[in-house]
Amino acid sequence: MSSNSNATPTSTRRWRILVIGNSVATMVHDRGSRLEGPYPELLEQLMRDKGFDVEVRNCGREFGLIDDGIYRYQELERAWSPDVLVVNFGMAESQPPFIPHGVYNHFMTWDVGLSRPAQAYRRKVAPWLWTQLRKAQRIAVKRIGLHGFRINPRKYVTLLKQVIFLARYDHRLVLVIDINPPGERIAYSLPGAEPRRDRYQALTLQVVNEARVNDPDGVKLIEGSKLADELGMDAALPDGYHFSAKAHRRMAEMLAAEIEPWIASLR
Repeated sequence: MSSNSNATPTSTRRWRILVIGNSVATMVHDRGSRLEGPYPELLEQLMRDKGFDVEVRNCGREFGLIDDGIYRYQELERAWSPDVLVVNFGMAESQPPFIPHGVYNHFMTWDVGLSRPAQAYRRKVAPWLWTQLRKAQRIAVKRIGLHGFRINPRKYVTLLKQVIFLARYDHRLVLVIDINPPGERIAYSLPGAEPRRDRYQALTLQVVNEARVNDPDGVKLIEGSKLADELGMDAALPDGYHFSAKAHRRMAEMLAAEIEPWIASLR
């Protein structure tokens, strides 16, 4: 750990926080203004308001998976030297891989096309194709049940352990956010989403608890899933998975509550 014995909010050190994860870290479902951002953005502002010189970098990606997250951390962001690593994965990994990642990205792209045929495709054809794919996915997932995953359970555990190890090797605080419960819309589109989530939630808790046996101050679990109980499912997760503006605010507060005493404890 750092030899700095004056780790206070007014310290001249700039504290760096890196977030790796999926769209939970980037999407605000009911965003009403520019000030209602995702929790990484709010976390930086919240801690700055409290006198901490903090910079937060959000490396969350829509439909991001943990294998890509480790790559981003180790190969692209480690040299930025973050003090805190926030890890936010699990739900996408648990899903069946009926729609390939590349196909999903094709329909979720921001690219509306430049030529008239491309624009027409994006306006009329792509939405229809996506609807048909979602229908086919629902039928297929019902048939395969709880078999098949985007990242299988054994690999998910190995990768989560690995990213914790890599971050703790550099004495970074690791905050692992657990997995939100799927709402009705998600459960309808992906039959079996709830037991799949529960399985990966259990794996997440297992990995964090094992890490905390010998390192209770360096690895923490952030129970974002409980915001569904605290605020109500519709208020916390309006689309059945992503945080509302209010839930993002609460998540930022939960993260700050772990980061502030950790900074103050450094000697």
